[in-house]
Amino acid sequence: MAKGMKNGFRVGKTPSKAKVMDALETQLKDFQQQIDQLKMQNNQLTGVMRTLLDGMRKQITTVTEASQLNDKRSLVTLRLLKQKGVFTEEEHTKEADVLQVEMFDAQLERKVEEDNLMESDVVAAGDSVVVKIDAKDPETGEDLSQLSLLRALVTVGSGEFPAEFEDQLVGTTTGDQKTFTLVAPEEFGTYAGDTIEFTTTTFKVFTSGPSEDTEEGTSGDTVEETAADA
Repeated sequence: MAKGMKNGFRVGKTPSKAKVMDALETQLKDFQQQIDQLKMQNNQLTGVMRTLLDGMRKQITTVTEASQLNDKRSLVTLRLLKQKGVFTEEEHTKEADVLQVEMFDAQLERKVEEDNLMESDVVAAGDSVVVKIDAKDPETGEDLSQLSLLRALVTVGSGEFPAEFEDQLVGTTTGDQKTFTLVAPEEFGTYAGDTIEFTTTTFKVFTSGPSEDTEEGTSGDTVEETAADA
């Protein structure tokens, strides 16, 4: 910079308005570039943070699922150790099935009480059925464990299971075993379109009991009818 110059202006002389404006515009452009760079860096950091958070969520989910499986396996192992001390893998699998049924029965007991369900004999539309479901490939005889359940509560007409499956339970009674084939609908994922052979074993049948409001209404009608008859 030449002598007598300071910040682009000659010392001792007042710069023109145009020069002042040009200098300010240059500074504004510099500031704007810096702001744009900061925004870009912020967006990049935000993207990185989102990726890291998504990865952490997946890891947490995986660890949680693994923990639940380990907890169940540990519980089964502990039970067998108390009972036998030494056990085989087959015995471990059987005990795991026993534990699964016990857990199902405990949940069923709560549901029966909460929903005021009453035991019935023959399955009708709207009834809830406790069944065991075995599935296999009818051609090869291969067991399809992913579609098999030791216990399931199927409410006919609820849509929780495919309608074609629920309809097969209508008319069955406690203790019945029924074998049928179905072309798997879209709900069966990778099995969609495949022919599958199901065998269901009915353990219990429940129907909805009268609600408290219905009972009160019925009681009131009875009183009125009795009064009218009197």
